[in-house]
Amino acid sequence: MTIEKLLNDSVAASIALKQKVLATLAPQIGVAAKLLVAAYRQGNKAIFFGNGGSAADAQHLAAELECRFAFDRRPLPALALHANTSAATAISNDYSYEQLYARLLTAHARPGDVAVAISTSGTSKNVVAAAD
Repeated sequence: MTIEKLLNDSVAASIALKQKVLATLAPQIGVAAKLLVAAYRQGNKAIFFGNGGSAADAQHLAAELECRFAFDRRPLPALALHANTSAATAISNDYSYEQLYARLLTAHARPGDVAVAISTSGTSKNVVAAAD
């Protein structure tokens, strides 16, 4: 397989996935966006969390809200829970990795905040425990 074929296949798969998301999940994404806007209007924040690539996504989303996305605006409060490595390693060591995000949510979340759990598999024990 050539690099060009690999690139074309990869981009085509990405486009197909985005079209499927748009066709099937647009209403749910709209609801989530409205919840986040309402939280910000009330002076609350967004809290993101996930493992591995999902942690990278969480950190990216928080950064976009804290900086700017699409246009210049005031910064919005957002956290990526895994970004405090001292807390993450202490909680994982002293309690368990499964309790990591639940414990951090307890520390940082307040009524009206929006927590966004990100898991590609949907079965990450620490992400599911925090969502519960």
